[in-house]
Amino acid sequence: MTDIGATLARIERRLAAVERSARLSSASLDDTALEVRDSDGSLRAIVGQQGDGTTAVNIVNGPVPPVPTPPTVDSALAALTVTWDGTFDGSANVPLDWMRCEVHVGATADFTPAQGTLRDTIETPQGGTATIPLPYTEWFVKLRSRTSSGAVSAATTAVAGTPRKAATVDLAAGSITADLIAVDALNGKTITGGTITGGTVTGSVVQTGTSGTRLTMGPNAGGTGIPGVALYSGAAAETAPGLLWSTVEAVGTATQPMTVVQAPYVDSGSARLDLASPAVGQGGQFKITTSTSRDYAYISGSDGAATGTSLLEMYAQNGTSGGSSVLQIKGDEIYMRAPVITANGIMAAKNFASGSVAITPSAANTPTSVSVTGLAVAGNTLRAFVSIANPAPGYTATNNGVTGVGFTNLTSAGLTIWATRQNTTAVSIHWFVYGYNT
Repeated sequence: MTDIGATLARIERRLAAVERSARLSSASLDDTALEVRDSDGSLRAIVGQQGDGTTAVNIVNGPVPPVPTPPTVDSALAALTVTWDGTFDGSANVPLDWMRCEVHVGATADFTPAQGTLRDTIETPQGGTATIPLPYTEWFVKLRSRTSSGAVSAATTAVAGTPRKAATVDLAAGSITADLIAVDALNGKTITGGTITGGTVTGSVVQTGTSGTRLTMGPNAGGTGIPGVALYSGAAAETAPGLLWSTVEAVGTATQPMTVVQAPYVDSGSARLDLASPAVGQGGQFKITTSTSRDYAYISGSDGAATGTSLLEMYAQNGTSGGSSVLQIKGDEIYMRAPVITANGIMAAKNFASGSVAITPSAANTPTSVSVTGLAVAGNTLRAFVSIANPAPGYTATNNGVTGVGFTNLTSAGLTIWATRQNTTAVSIHWFVYGYNT
């Protein structure tokens, strides 16, 4: 029979051990989240897997934070400085989910803070100062608190302020330093006779003069919408300045960064250098061009990234419709085209070979041969020519004529030359071999 008293005592001891142990000591959240709710059942936090796939502790539906104390607003040169001391209305404590203090600026005292009026933020509850560049008119500043759950406090009362214009003391020599000029404070002004060090000039024209030899740098110097540098030579006949600019050029499906240097236009033409950087699937390129109404010439080059063959090309033309010549140097060949090609000097090539041999017939009217060896004629197709060198061609009545010459066994390494004569007198034979690719 079971001892009921002992059983109850054992159950009481086990229950006490459970009550003393840590909650969820061996629990885990597998691809899910734990929701934290307040006494009213409102969701306050989500711990674990979030709805967007991230894992975090997400605070939601937090209480409205306390209102900051009104700011101190001081005038600065073309700006307002807004200072918050880090305290809250009614001496409220900093909420643990506090994130930042928003600085809003409006044109009237009754403006409503919104995204469009937000000009800066103070990211520490210890307070701080923000400098707001503004036009020279009265403005109103309000502060709001925001928490990590997105809750926002009511706005402070509006505090007025007016940016200060430059006074005589501000413009004294050496009185304007970088820390006194707010961002965007200089707009549409002219600076004459000064030095700008370490600054950035955007959207303006910079030039060394207005006439004669000069340099102009502007947003349209390279063409409409193309920033560049215009170089004026000061020549009386100059019709357009020299230019330096960069752009992009479409080559197939890719675009290549490109820089162009163009000489000033004088008379009726100009010269330019185009440099294109390699792009995906395209090689680098360059082109030097000179063009007038009377003639045209260029030198261009490209590597083999796109075609597999590097190319250097030179072209020249007389007039707009006159004769022209071209020279192309490819990775493994050279191509020339011209009405007349003149070579001064001796032309030598690996696909040419020539020489002379002497053949003494073994008997009259008997073909006799001599082998030519040691050649290395380039080309996959070969041609050869042989001819006699002494004045005794054909059959003669005195039986001393050469009745035939020829060749056999033609290879890149040599050939066999034959001669037939009416007697056994030696005969000189000239030979010529050339190769080409088919």
